[in-house]
Amino acid sequence: MLASVLAEDVKDRESLLVQINSGLVRGYKDPQKDIFVFNGIPYATAPTDSLRLDPKVMRSCILFCSLLVFVLSQDTKARESRLVHIDSGLVRGYKDTHDDVFVFYGIPYATAPTGSERFQVKKF
Repeated sequence: MLASVLAEDVKDRESLLVQINSGLVRGYKDPQKDIFVFNGIPYATAPTDSLRLDPKVMRSCILFCSLLVFVLSQDTKARESRLVHIDSGLVRGYKDTHDDVFVFYGIPYATAPTGSERFQVKKF
């Protein structure tokens, strides 16, 4: 929480003068806490002109990301796949490039055995 300093509040309070890049800033000791409060510290300037992101650079980034997504999606189409029917529907698995196994993602877990269902047959 920031405390504001009023002119009449600072007469008897301890102050601290600090040098920053843009000049001197005076801080006053907060009466409730053992800290100094500094008001009027300037913010950094907003990025303008050459510091802003160039539209050409933005278009290049979007094009690169689109190309990356396309290339990565082509990898799964080229690999051998299998469609398996489970109780909750169909799941597609892709053959692993390093091992001779199929990898399946998105298989739902059983519900957690809690309460009265503890030590019972799992329900899907």
